[in-house]
Amino acid sequence: MRTFVLTSDKYRHCLPAFAYLFNKTLGAQFPVVVVCYDKPEAELPENFTVHSLGAQRDYSFSGGLRAFLESVHDDVFLLMLEDYFLTDASELALRSLYDFMVARREVGRIDLTLDLRNRAHFPWRERVNGGQELVTAADDALYQFSLQASLWRRAFLLRFLNDGEDPWRCEKNASKRIVAARAAGEDVPLVLGVRVPALTYVNAVGGQGKKPGAWDRAKFPAALWERLQTRGLL
Repeated sequence: MRTFVLTSDKYRHCLPAFAYLFNKTLGAQFPVVVVCYDKPEAELPENFTVHSLGAQRDYSFSGGLRAFLESVHDDVFLLMLEDYFLTDASELALRSLYDFMVARREVGRIDLTLDLRNRAHFPWRERVNGGQELVTAADDALYQFSLQASLWRRAFLLRFLNDGEDPWRCEKNASKRIVAARAAGEDVPLVLGVRVPALTYVNAVGGQGKKPGAWDRAKFPAALWERLQTRGLL
């Protein structure tokens, strides 16, 4: 299982802290691909590789993501953003969910946080290996296409990804496209979520592009902030 981490030129400074916490919390046995425009200057751990798309001005967020996804062949992968600073993770839960999704072609996305569970949903009919309980999004639930940490099926993500959208419009508009496709009777893969998060993290920088790259200090537990500062990662 590979993890794809999306970043942009104004957020590359998040990567050293992201990489440190990812490996410390989840483990360096997981290969990570950083999807960027200009390459980060900081040295990253050995399990991290960098895929540079070129000049950021040539892409929208959704267009850059499409260009990357069309260059790889992973059927299922973990998708994260560079400012998701892990504070806890279950390797067992993540691997069980990944194996489940690989085997179940009808599943398009599994939210690994409580984002989907906090929206309109129903209990899922079975448990994943290891006893994990899942929920399924209601047909008209909001943010079924969310950039919170999730396992994605490549074909599902590409199907509802439109070029020319920033991250926030992409989430909203793609979710509307999913709802509309279901309402039209199209065969749309399931969007599932967990009852107990497989990953927890701090959203480290300012939200919705209003403070690009600025640390959102209020979201950091004091001990985490001090730990990262002591290591020169902030």
